[in-house]
Amino acid sequence: MKLIAEPELMTMCAKYSTGENVLTIPFKLIGADQVLPVDFDIRVKMTTNKIQFHPSTLNFNRLYTNTAVSKVLKIQNFSDLPQELMFYPLPKNIKIIPDMIPIKILPKETLPVEVIYHGREALLEETEMRCKIVTGNLAARDTKISYRAEVVKCPLHFSTHKIQVPAIQVNEKFDVNVTITNTSKNNTYVFESFLPYYEISGLKMTPMVQQLAPGKSVDVVVEYNSFFKKLGPWTLEELIKKYEHDPSRNFAYRMKLKDEEKFRKAEEEKKKEEESKTKGGKKPAAPAAEKKDAKKAPKLTKQQEKELEEEQKRQEELQRQKEEEERQMKLELERNFDVKGELRKLGGKIYEFGDEESKHFSQHYEWIVPFYFSIKTGDNVGEPNVCYLEVSTVTVKKRLEANRDFIDFGEMAVGFRKVRDF
Repeated sequence: MKLIAEPELMTMCAKYSTGENVLTIPFKLIGADQVLPVDFDIRVKMTTNKIQFHPSTLNFNRLYTNTAVSKVLKIQNFSDLPQELMFYPLPKNIKIIPDMIPIKILPKETLPVEVIYHGREALLEETEMRCKIVTGNLAARDTKISYRAEVVKCPLHFSTHKIQVPAIQVNEKFDVNVTITNTSKNNTYVFESFLPYYEISGLKMTPMVQQLAPGKSVDVVVEYNSFFKKLGPWTLEELIKKYEHDPSRNFAYRMKLKDEEKFRKAEEEKKKEEESKTKGGKKPAAPAAEKKDAKKAPKLTKQQEKELEEEQKRQEELQRQKEEEERQMKLELERNFDVKGELRKLGGKIYEFGDEESKHFSQHYEWIVPFYFSIKTGDNVGEPNVCYLEVSTVTVKKRLEANRDFIDFGEMAVGFRKVRDF
């Protein structure tokens, strides 16, 4: 039996409607001269195959070459049936996350997907990407989603926008140079980079702040110190507290300290002026010291001692309850802690392979390091901009390990030879 769910079916068969979008059609058997009733009904529930995209047009705005911009595309399924979506063929500058084929969306579900646009060359792109929507096993249709992006050349040219640190053993170092060139002929730029927490990323960069005159270059050294990083709720909280009061990492705190220092100096100068005005005058007499009551505390009765003991026990019990509540809160926080989500906020991704106790265990990190820059002198002074540097690191366990890190041959005369084993 095949049913073609045409939209007019609900109007044509209105007398068989038994609910919202539900048809119950009785079945009967008609012979040569008689009609036989059959205890059988054909029941069908019809639903829409509508899917809506929010927003209907993706505007990636203006971006620099060798950078990327992401937008969230919400897909809303109005149907009572699950549906599948396939973006094909994807434009070369577009990436969809999750990159599953097909993307499955449940009935009445709103699914957010991330659409990433990579600016590989300077251009103005206004076009569409195709999406195929499949409902069930038979019905399929195509739709189009328009997008717009303006890619312009970045005035700061990086010798590379992607650093791939080779796999290195734990407790080792690796550094690489990135040359940044100011391609502008008239404008002087100043840039500042912001690295993720060293305790999580193992990354250092020198210099982090630099001014570049037109046509000038600077070599930025990116250093990676390999160690196994484990991000947890308490690790992140401790790092936030640590760097919150670090003037070199917290600009707002640095400005606050400067203001406090100015205020303190002003108060000291004001105090010195007041002292100089009153110099030579009579000082006010100090108030007479009051005698302390030397009486001993009255002795507690048995009833008072009993009440005091009960109060101490009650306070101890309250303290135990408080500690237990804090312990439960910590356990709940650890259970609900989203490592990948928190790393994403810091601009990172993590991939781990193997068991932590295994010798084949490895950690793979990907970091997006922002470089904020603005014009110091020239046209449009102070206009903020940002470009990015991608850093990938791989840390593995030691396979070869020496029994010493340093060999001392001591003082030697010319022409002699010493041998040290390790």
